[in-house]
Amino acid sequence: MRKLLGAVLCMSFFVAGCGEPKMTMMEPPQKPVPPPELAKLEPWVGTWTGSAEFVMPEQMGGEKYAGGGTNSWTMDGMFLKGDGWHEMGEGVRAQYVEYWTWDPKAKKYRSWYFSNQGEFGQGWGNFAADGKTMHSSFKGCDVMGNTMSGEGEMTMVNDRNMEWEFSMKSSNMGKMKMKGTSQKQ
Repeated sequence: MRKLLGAVLCMSFFVAGCGEPKMTMMEPPQKPVPPPELAKLEPWVGTWTGSAEFVMPEQMGGEKYAGGGTNSWTMDGMFLKGDGWHEMGEGVRAQYVEYWTWDPKAKKYRSWYFSNQGEFGQGWGNFAADGKTMHSSFKGCDVMGNTMSGEGEMTMVNDRNMEWEFSMKSSNMGKMKMKGTSQKQ
């Protein structure tokens, strides 16, 4: 009898424990608000065209290239997305997409870059005290898996003009340096 009573009690606790859990009212998830640091990227929004030239290596020095693209806010303002193109010489035109956002833990901007030439990479950046110059660096790979890295800066000269300069190193092409200007349309 004791065994039967113990089994009934255990069974009743087991069944009671398997019942519907008591639900408490949860607040619906809140849509995140873009971090205020993203507002510093607002001058980049728009359609841009520009030109660039290689400063180094010397054998490429003075060669000019064109490019352009459009930057717009996406994913409810949490990312700045750039869709664009740039010449690569000999009639080759590369297309790219790039995303920028703010990383609150690292306290810096982060970017991701992908091109139809198989290049991909990620970058980091922060604005100088003037609020107009972004210092950035990046690491990535080309389509063959060759590593590349670089650093540089972009400066908003005024509401419609940007100047930039980048140095990069590639395991298959060596050191390169480029500079250019971009104009908002």
